[in-house]
Amino acid sequence: MSSIDIKIQTEDHLNDSLQKFKEFANKNQFDFLVVGSLALKTCGLPIKDVPHDIDVEVESNDESDHMRLVSLFSALADAYGSDYYKENEYRIEGNANKPFIFEFNGTLINIWLVKEFTHRYIYLDYVKYATIYSVLKAKMSYHRPKDYRDLNYIISELQKLGL
Repeated sequence: MSSIDIKIQTEDHLNDSLQKFKEFANKNQFDFLVVGSLALKTCGLPIKDVPHDIDVEVESNDESDHMRLVSLFSALADAYGSDYYKENEYRIEGNANKPFIFEFNGTLINIWLVKEFTHRYIYLDYVKYATIYSVLKAKMSYHRPKDYRDLNYIISELQKLGL
């Protein structure tokens, strides 16, 4: 896989990219859910850094629709130079897969195709966002040092509330 450049994003640019991605999703007829750090930040949780990417789940529970979306997202990932998704076995039965990674409007997008959304969610401005608890639970299951650092930061910020 080629290396992926992480660009510093501004909140305005992320929001603009998300709105353009929403238009792209509507045009291409797929439903998506924002997960990861952007969902945490949008739902009001204090996070240390502006997210550098947009993580989304795309729901696909029909075999023909699934293959249409695999074709769409693999073309975008290939154009970006990312072949991480090729380690997948594209089966509709499960949710475990590697993401499609590509740049969209100057923002890195990570897409996981799932049979059904793996997070609880809320709607904000006509976009589905994973709930805070759901994202934190998923992040802790990855056992990544960066997620533990993020959780420690969140805890320290909450402690400042004097609770």
